[in-house]
Amino acid sequence: MVWNPVLIILFCWTATVAPFKMAFIDDLPFYYQVIDSVIDTVIVIDILITFRTAYKDKNDKLIDDSYKIAVDYIKTWLLLDVMAVFPY
Repeated sequence: MVWNPVLIILFCWTATVAPFKMAFIDDLPFYYQVIDSVIDTVIVIDILITFRTAYKDKNDKLIDDSYKIAVDYIKTWLLLDVMAVFPY
């Protein structure tokens, strides 16, 4: 699966570059803005995909009901994912 490694790379980029930019760079070059926009877009796409992705529960049963998937995601990771794309 390629999606998770791509997200890990993007989050590592954000975790290392964002604090540096906030601390030391006043005017961001255009390409930084483009990269940030692309990363935010990918994270939003990931949020939409996660709402439709089946998962295994504690009993190792595959949950593929859309409503149960959405409720579980809202209760667990949604807030953190939304905070990742929220402008700071």
